[in-house]
Amino acid sequence: MAQPLSLLRRPLPRAAAFAAAALGWAALGCASTLPSADEPGSDGAAEQGLHGSRWSWVEASCSDGRLRLEREGFERELNIEVESDAFLLTQETRLDARGCFRTSVVRARMTPETGLFRFEREADVRVQGGESCGPEEAEVADGALRLSGRTLEMVIFRSPFCRGFDVRMVYRRAATEVLAPRQLVGRYLAHFNRRDPERLAGLFAPEGSLEEPFTPTEDGSYLRHEGRSEVRGFYASAFATVPWLGMRLQELRVAPEGREVSVVWEYMDGRLAEPIIGRNLMLLVAGEIYEARIQMVTAGVLAAPGSADDDPPTPSDQPGD
Repeated sequence: MAQPLSLLRRPLPRAAAFAAAALGWAALGCASTLPSADEPGSDGAAEQGLHGSRWSWVEASCSDGRLRLEREGFERELNIEVESDAFLLTQETRLDARGCFRTSVVRARMTPETGLFRFEREADVRVQGGESCGPEEAEVADGALRLSGRTLEMVIFRSPFCRGFDVRMVYRRAATEVLAPRQLVGRYLAHFNRRDPERLAGLFAPEGSLEEPFTPTEDGSYLRHEGRSEVRGFYASAFATVPWLGMRLQELRVAPEGREVSVVWEYMDGRLAEPIIGRNLMLLVAGEIYEARIQMVTAGVLAAPGSADDDPPTPSDQPGD
């Protein structure tokens, strides 16, 4: 039986069923105590391995009553990656009543003093839909996580979903699926805005390639980067040249068979006087980028010498927010 929200506000005791999470864990780097797949009398085969796991939203409630998100066609998929000291949560949210699909990346890190999690949103991308895309979740919030069998519970304190009361989201473990085009594009934009070359390269097939017009070549053609390692190196070098950057989706077109994708975006960084427009043409195979080509639609105008701002614009002005 689920514990009431009031109990989840307190520092929680150790729980072997949620080994890598923070029910009393001060560091996520500790060895996992999830049941092993061959442990007698356990269903560890279904529970072990949080890294790379996928979870589907089941229900939600507020501390003052039930929250009926299903009335607006709310659906959310949660993907978990385990880092040395945190979880990286990729949330893909659909709100059918508003024609909305958005991707957000949240870092969940344990606070040893309280035994609770701090959730920090690192990227939020609207892939489909207008400005009204459901409650605007806080950039930083405290809460708790708990794993019980095939069910994952996430509690966020003072949530806009619940008019400032605590929200409890319940997820059920799901099988890993091939990424749909809008999922892949959402993750591409989110990890670009996070300046994460490793995860950007991970969206490409192992033998995937990227063509870009920014690196000079002898014949003036696009430079081609072959394989994840070269793609990772290109993005790492690009991110290292600017103090801040932001990319916002302008248009997404997907061919009927779902393999060819055109992504038009607006980009801004600390070197530019105004945003520029560009396009990514992608060929997708089995949910990965097999080929990508970056094209410029408008030319960039550099800021006057000495006027470049090392600080990013406010969230309301920055592309990608």
